[in-house]
Amino acid sequence: MPSRDMECGQGGNVGPQPNGSRLPIGLPIYPGPWTAKEAFTYLRLDESRDDSAALKALNRLVDKGLIRPCIVGKKRRYTRKELDRFLDSQTERYGDVG
Repeated sequence: MPSRDMECGQGGNVGPQPNGSRLPIGLPIYPGPWTAKEAFTYLRLDESRDDSAALKALNRLVDKGLIRPCIVGKKRRYTRKELDRFLDSQTERYGDVG
């Protein structure tokens, strides 16, 4: 199991993971909760943005109530289940475009 302080992959690079999933390269496979950087990498918000812009985009989604983080200590954390719920809701709303 990877350590909790493992760095996320850069950009939106995708490749096979040890468990056969197609998560961004370097994204920890542990179930979470994930940091904001891990969450925006999973959502691929960083593909055409730098990290600060991707973080702002994630925070806007939270502020709009589209993603519900949990609070651990004083930090927001994100579960894969919640991020998948968000992605599913967007797929239902806009259809499967890709």
